[in-house]
Amino acid sequence: MWKILIGVLVLSGATVTCRAQTATSPATLELANLREDVRGLAEQVGRLTLLTQRVDQLERDNADLRAKNATLTSNLASVAQLNAAIADLTRL
Repeated sequence: MWKILIGVLVLSGATVTCRAQTATSPATLELANLREDVRGLAEQVGRLTLLTQRVDQLERDNADLRAKNATLTSNLASVAQLNAAIADLTRL
């Protein structure tokens, strides 16, 4: 008889435990979802950081190319200057 009573109490305790876990289950599930969202956001921030660094590097490269182009352009003669130089040479 005692064994049956203990068995019933153990089973009823297990039921209470299961209900308690079920009651906290939505909160636990929400916490797990939030953690997953934070993990996903952290990955996105990491990718954005890498993209930002790449854009910064491309902007520096672009500025260097513009500076080199300005130097080359300043050393070039215009068509009018070339025509004048050719005219001077043909007169000699």
